[in-house]
Amino acid sequence: MQELYAGIDIHKEKYVGCIVDAAGKVVREHTFSPTPEGAQSFIAGMPLKGIAIEACAMWRYAHLLLRELGYTVRLSSAKKTHDIACRKKTDKVDAKILADLLHLVR
Repeated sequence: MQELYAGIDIHKEKYVGCIVDAAGKVVREHTFSPTPEGAQSFIAGMPLKGIAIEACAMWRYAHLLLRELGYTVRLSSAKKTHDIACRKKTDKVDAKILADLLHLVR
């Protein structure tokens, strides 16, 4: 079975997600609503090893939502994630970096 890793950049109004495979290749990128239905639309059918999110102001809700859906969730320092992405900071880049970090610490 293919190992997949997700990174989700969380905001109050939307989540931006990126799923990468074991080689770091992007398998899926998607912007979705911060609801169980939105998360399921992004994650559906993907055998995820885990999900990484930034420890920002809204992390608790996202963490609870994803754990209730049955996923392992890891927190990343928002400052350190920002430092890694500093020159090309966008929501998509943040999500990809979070997925890459999760993939590397497996």
